[in-house]
Amino acid sequence: MSGRLERWLPLAGVAFAVLLTIALYMTETEPGDTASVDEVFSYWSTHGGGKMWLSILGLELASVLLVSFGVALRTAIRSREDSAAVHSSLVLGGAILAAVGFAVTSVVVAAAARAASENGDEPGVQTAVFALEQLRAWDWLMWTPGLTVMLVAAGLSGLRTGVLPRALAWSAIVLGVAYFTPLGFFAFVALPVWMAAAGAVLFRHQRPAVAEPVAVASRS
Repeated sequence: MSGRLERWLPLAGVAFAVLLTIALYMTETEPGDTASVDEVFSYWSTHGGGKMWLSILGLELASVLLVSFGVALRTAIRSREDSAAVHSSLVLGGAILAAVGFAVTSVVVAAAARAASENGDEPGVQTAVFALEQLRAWDWLMWTPGLTVMLVAAGLSGLRTGVLPRALAWSAIVLGVAYFTPLGFFAFVALPVWMAAAGAVLFRHQRPAVAEPVAVASRS
């Protein structure tokens, strides 16, 4: 059973890519940090139902998928690196750190939507919702450190061990560094493509290793 689970873990990267693409599309209309108090409150008071729960569940699932992909990537790197190398540990640590950021974002979304939709008439609620929106608008700062560590470590290991194609390895390094530059937004847009490609590569490369013991057993 554990072998079957390990085999499918790389596809968590593909699932994460699909989920992140949907999330980026759905959040295009969110007010942002430059919106007024009235605009923020109006938005969240009308999005306290299905979209709120869809956002929360999507972010929570994204956290699970990111950690799962981090485990798969760590396993692949660890199988080729020497005992003194730290890239595999950095990859998993970065994935966990970024996943925590996604989970915290879901809490902020839930708090803003619920407060605006159910307690909008109470004094001070509009100010509280505006403060929560400021946190949500800058939530990407919670993801970037973890994603940078994961991507740069994966890219450096890919160049050193060949666990990833050189194009994926170099693009991982570029994306990871870009998060701390003015091009960070474009790095977020490109992240789903990299995650899907890396997940597919890891899944394809590990299948012979899983099938080989079965073939040996059948011949014996």
